[in-house]
Amino acid sequence: EQGTADILAHFLESKKIPVQRRGNNVWAVSPRWDEQKPTLLLNSHHDTERPNPGYTREPFEHTLDDETIYVEAGVPCALVAKFCAEQGLIGAEFLAGIPGTMGGALKMNAGAFGGETWSHVRNVEVIDRSGTIRLRNASEYRVSYRHVESPIEGEAFLGALLHFEQREGVSNETIR
Repeated sequence: EQGTADILAHFLESKKIPVQRRGNNVWAVSPRWDEQKPTLLLNSHHDTERPNPGYTREPFEHTLDDETIYVEAGVPCALVAKFCAEQGLIGAEFLAGIPGTMGGALKMNAGAFGGETWSHVRNVEVIDRSGTIRLRNASEYRVSYRHVESPIEGEAFLGALLHFEQREGVSNETIR
């Protein structure tokens, strides 16, 4: 974490942006900041925590079987397309054309080149405003072109179980 903070501080300083720091917390104020205008605070967490008993899935294990994968909401869509290609799975190619994360793709049924996100969703992992995590079946959602209606308002996507088909004649063992 300290190394990431050092890199971030150095980058900002190289752009002549004054940096403030407390431990590994780094912040900067734009030279054009105006107290009378709305303020946006950007926050990012840069270290990796080991799994704990509260996790519902192993965060370092993406493939559940030869055709089903678990992806977290913050994973870029293009990375899912790449991962599927590396695993010999077909059907995720359209995700390479989605400039966002899987959370956004789930929220709006993102699609490109004839493919749509929810045609591959089996289950979604959601969190509600009280912090309760649930696994919901895709059939609980009303899905249409670029629209997804949740059964419960106020839930946010954490991840999804997606199904893709194995490319004929290619297994995970062959690829590895």
